[in-house]
Amino acid sequence: MTNQTTDAANCAKDAAELFDLTRLRVATLQSAELLWKRGFTRHERAQLGNSFAEAMENHQSGVGMWMLLRRVSYQRAVIEVGRTLGFLDDENAGYLLREAGEIPRDPEEAQSEAIARGDLVIDRASQSVYWNCELLAVDWQRHNESLQFLVLACEHALRNESIDRLSFGDGARANIVTQKKSRLKCVPGFPSDLIEFFKVKGRGTQRFTLSPKRIHIF
Repeated sequence: MTNQTTDAANCAKDAAELFDLTRLRVATLQSAELLWKRGFTRHERAQLGNSFAEAMENHQSGVGMWMLLRRVSYQRAVIEVGRTLGFLDDENAGYLLREAGEIPRDPEEAQSEAIARGDLVIDRASQSVYWNCELLAVDWQRHNESLQFLVLACEHALRNESIDRLSFGDGARANIVTQKKSRLKCVPGFPSDLIEFFKVKGRGTQRFTLSPKRIHIF
């Protein structure tokens, strides 16, 4: 084994140990309570139901709440919650993000790097969608319903969840997911390889299976 390989292995081991320690520290009830009080805004607590007990029942931990609000992967949520609660400083948080292959914490840098990596990047403000390093030539104002379906599918994917009629409210029809997927498929300029990431998981249920690490919503 060369010195370079040995150094890489040592870095990976150090990062794994630091991540596991952080994961255990942010998983406690005390950490979740602190995050609820100091890490979330009033608006974010409202999004979680304005009840800490209800939020814990629905999301199991502060990390689960963070994943819902920030639309990030579990791994990134652990690191960001650890930084927010003071378990990680900026240097160590950045180190773990780099070792995990995650994009930077700065939003502008993060978006630029995600686009350059060829990931799926959705910019809500500009209604822009990037895939394979290119801006999709889609008129999202005209096809806004399909854009919102794509965003919803991505949000569920980031939480490792499938999407079904209940994702659209109690009164949604049973075949709504299939219909919206078909409509998205017919949007001019939308790439067929992205449609292929939708996989049937049951009657009226599908999952967008692109890796959460490759999904970024800004």
